[in-house]
Amino acid sequence: MTTPSPQTSEGQPRDAVNWAESVSTLKVQAVPASAVNLNVDGRRVNAALQGFGQLWQKTYRIKLSGAAVTSKELMQVWKQHFPEFHPPQSRFYPSFAGVQPGELLLINASLTGLPVYTGVMVIYADESVLRL
Repeated sequence: MTTPSPQTSEGQPRDAVNWAESVSTLKVQAVPASAVNLNVDGRRVNAALQGFGQLWQKTYRIKLSGAAVTSKELMQVWKQHFPEFHPPQSRFYPSFAGVQPGELLLINASLTGLPVYTGVMVIYADESVLRL
């Protein structure tokens, strides 16, 4: 059983700003010169189950004991430098707005020598959680 989110005075869930708005087709606004925008712009949104592979949820945890950084500060750095944490054969290109709800990230990767050009939409992001 799920518990509904607390409502604001306007009747919206308190975390409504952290969720992407519903869209039927994807629209890429600007593409970095080194990115390939193939299979994203103008395409319909697919849920994870209709995607091109098995649905896996990956949860990563980092123990910050003794660190001089909070989890919120860590998440902020991770969002700002998201593409830098991926290997060279798997490039992520966030929009110029960054890793924010509703924004698209283009993915140019190579799987066993075959190119993969796709993208993901950020569906939820707050100060400590990111869901693509």
